[in-house]
Order: sequence, then C-alpha cells, then structure tokens
Amino acid sequence: MNINKLISQHLPIRLSPNESKIPWNNADFSQRMLKNHLCQEHDWASRKLAVIERQVNWLCSQLAPGAQVLDLGCGPGFYTQLLAKRGFCCTGVDFSPASITYAQQQAQAAGLDIDYQLQDVRSYRPTKKFDFIMMTFGELNIFSAADAKNLLKHCANWLMPNGKLVIEVHSFDEVKRQGQAEPSWQRHSQGLFLDAPHLLLTEHA
Repeated sequence: MNINKLISQHLPIRLSPNESKIPWNNADFSQRMLKNHLCQEHDWASRKLAVIERQVNWLCSQLAPGAQVLDLGCGPGFYTQLLAKRGFCCTGVDFSPASITYAQQQAQAAGLDIDYQLQDVRSYRPTKKFDFIMMTFGELNIFSAADAKNLLKHCANWLMPNGKLVIEVHSFDEVKRQGQAEPSWQRHSQGLFLDAPHLLLTEHA
C-alpha cells in the first residue's frame, strides 16, 4: 500500500485480501503478539490471569469430571492449562505458532497432557468428539458471517450428545461503538506490527 495515497485519500480504505487479515500465523508477528498475551498490564490480547481464573471456575461448574474440552483460539493456553490441572482432557487449537509453542512448553513443564494443534480453526477437523467446546474473548467476531456460521455448524457436529458450546462474543452495541470510533494515528518506537519505529494509522468500520 502506498503511504502517500493512504494519507491523501478521503474515501474508506479498501484492503486487498492479503492485507485484510491480521497475520496471526506470521512467525515474527505471532512472537510479538505472544508478548501481549503474557502482559499483565493490559487485557487487549488476553484477559488478566485473575479474570481467567474466575472464568475457569465458572466453566468447571458446567463440566462433568474428566470431560473432553476443545478450546478454539486457545492462544498461549491459559484456559486449557487451568482446566487440565483440574482433571479435564483438553485440546487447544490456534493459528499462532509462537502461542502454540509457548502453550506446549508450559504444558510439558507442568506435566500436563494437553493436545495443542497449530491450525486455523476454520479448517481444523478433529478426529474425536467433545463434551465441551469453547471460544472466548470475542474471537468469533473476527470472522466473516459465512465463516462464523460454518464454524458453528462444525462445532455442532463435533459435540457429544448433550455436549455444550460456550462462545463469548461482543454485543452489537460494542461492535458499533468500535466501528464508529474516529480515525487516529500514533508514533511507536516499536509495536505489534513492527519492531522498528513507525507510524500507526488506524481507521474503523
């Protein structure tokens, strides 16, 4: 994308298919994203651990002992590790190589048998069914309507009889609030999208 054209144009920005998706699976990007997942000073990549622990307490109240759990978009494995420590059989799927590597290392260090899969949840096809499938932190909101519907259909097929699906989404009012936010720009010495100094232009829709 030409920066001069970007700065001078007044119409909404149109991105190519390659530019319209955050590069979760890029090695360098995923490593920078992992730092934000692990940071306890903010919760824009993952919730703070104290909040996650409260959520896991609630999740455990919905599960039978030893339940098979699938966490879609598991990130660095915060939920799966806590659930596995409580005796649940966990599988985590994520598109970020740095997050999956970190999750695997943490599980191994803790002696936890967790199955982590480096895959896009849209193309993931498990070989077994689950008692409980979860997707937290508004992850479903990043997909197109068609992809979201397909994923929900797959989840229905992956569940055991009487299995449960918990998907946390943003409310419409929150989506609208974010979409109507004013354009902005910021200078960064380094950041999520680049390690070098750069200018970050942000536009919402």
